[in-house]
Amino acid sequence: MLSREEAEEKSEALLEPKRRRLRKKRQRRRQRRALHQILVGGVAGFFSCGALGDYLVGDAHPWNLVGLGIGILLAAVLQRFPIA
Repeated sequence: MLSREEAEEKSEALLEPKRRRLRKKRQRRRQRRALHQILVGGVAGFFSCGALGDYLVGDAHPWNLVGLGIGILLAAVLQRFPIA
C-alpha cells in the first residue's frame, strides 16, 4: 500500500502529460478563435464598406479594401480590449 504522499506523487506524474496536452489544446483553440474573429471582422468590413462605397460614390473597389482594413483593425482592437 502506498502512503498518501507517494500516491499523490504518482497521481501527479500520471496527470501531468494530460494537463500539458489540455493546455496546448486550449491555446490552439484560443488562437483559432482569435483568427476567426479577425477574419469575420475583415469580411464584414469588406462587404459593408464596398456596399456603402457603391451606394455613395458609385465605385466599390477602393472602398471594400478600406473596409477590409477597418474590419481587421476593429477586430484586433476588440481582441486586445474585450467588451464583455
